[in-house]
Amino acid sequence: MTTLRERQAPLKARYEADPESAKLVMAVQSTTSSDDPTRCTVATDDENGAVAVSWDAGAHPMAGGDGELACSGDLLLASLAACQEITLRMVAAAMGIELRNVEVRIEGDLDFRGTMGLDAETPVGFQ
Repeated sequence: MTTLRERQAPLKARYEADPESAKLVMAVQSTTSSDDPTRCTVATDDENGAVAVSWDAGAHPMAGGDGELACSGDLLLASLAACQEITLRMVAAAMGIELRNVEVRIEGDLDFRGTMGLDAETPVGFQ
């Protein structure tokens, strides 16, 4: 099995030799996936602009969704948790520190009166 250090070595060498090669613009797009306005499909692009990974998302039940799919808030919090855990584990691996279990919990406060347009003073989204 290749170690993280071995996988990263050619990348580091390339980025040092050509700093522009280390830059990336990431893109994710949503597309209408059905007649249901509470659902969409989200997809990432690969380096050629083709769909690399896609998943369905839906509105939260407190906004009228059916709760069968992760909502946009779930996806946002999940991306933060994944970023934190992967970064921590990669740094630990690079330092030779063995981690047996990592759990990252991300919470966000929402007031759906803003989302539902019931109170102009209540912001939409996470507080």
